[in-house]
Amino acid sequence: MRTISLTILLSIFTLSGILVSVTPVWSQTTYLSWENPDAPAAQNNSATQGDNESDERLRALIDELKKIIAQAEKDRAADPQFLKDLRALAKSFDLPTLQVVLFDDFSDGDFNQNPVWRVAEGRYWIEKDWGLRNALDKTEKKTTTSSSKDAAAKLFGQILTKALGGTTTSSGTNTSTPAIQPTAIFHDIAISNAFAIELAFSSWVAEGNFILGPYQGSKRNTGYRLAYNVGGALELIAKSGSGARTIAKNRGPFKLEDQNLHTINWTRDSDGLMVITLDDKAVFELSDNSFRDPFVGFGMATAGGDFIVKKVTVQAIP
Repeated sequence: MRTISLTILLSIFTLSGILVSVTPVWSQTTYLSWENPDAPAAQNNSATQGDNESDERLRALIDELKKIIAQAEKDRAADPQFLKDLRALAKSFDLPTLQVVLFDDFSDGDFNQNPVWRVAEGRYWIEKDWGLRNALDKTEKKTTTSSSKDAAAKLFGQILTKALGGTTTSSGTNTSTPAIQPTAIFHDIAISNAFAIELAFSSWVAEGNFILGPYQGSKRNTGYRLAYNVGGALELIAKSGSGARTIAKNRGPFKLEDQNLHTINWTRDSDGLMVITLDDKAVFELSDNSFRDPFVGFGMATAGGDFIVKKVTVQAIP
């Protein structure tokens, strides 16, 4: 695998016209003799040594590639998109090692241990062979809204604020609407500023909102929120103690109410670059540095809707 990686990067060096006059760093470095890791055992007496040498050469190659890209960008020596692609390729070979800090597939039938989830609002239970399910409770009561459309937007904003930390406010004219019982559940765990989240879930009714994300602070009122509005948009939100700010919105529409599993993958690197996919299709790719400190936990919440979370995995830099 390392040999293939080196071959790919060397091919790029050869094909890109920006590299002709550059003296590579590794030519100035003295290495031990390289041994083919794919050679038969009789010809390779030190596989570990060969692996280490290959790793070192790959790191040097990546470092040199980064320098060349930076110089080419400064000199405007190549197409910007080509340089962007090269930078992304270099970064893909230079990702930090991530460690699983949270994993739960709820197969043990208990969300109160290993790991311990804490319910902040509403009711949850384990649906056998399916996963963690939230209660969809409704009661009829007076709410303060000006129209049915405004009511939905206001309710979502209040749930977003309340479910994973914070306080709520409301104003307007009284009308009679179904009050949705929010649900929220969270797990306190140290998560570095760079992370990878994978979550598989199913949606069972054509209403509601599903919210997830890492949080900061003992009141969980700071952090990123990814919100799925059933039958509609996906929103990426930065939530602070002073309010919520929409970073990006993809209107879709996303219609996932087929009772099948759907998977969200969400990565963030140390530079703030975030990539979010839904069922392996890109939803967001952007940079944001609203939060530079580590996170202290991961939470999920609903505003109506019937959702079952099959599996959650959170990885972070150890």
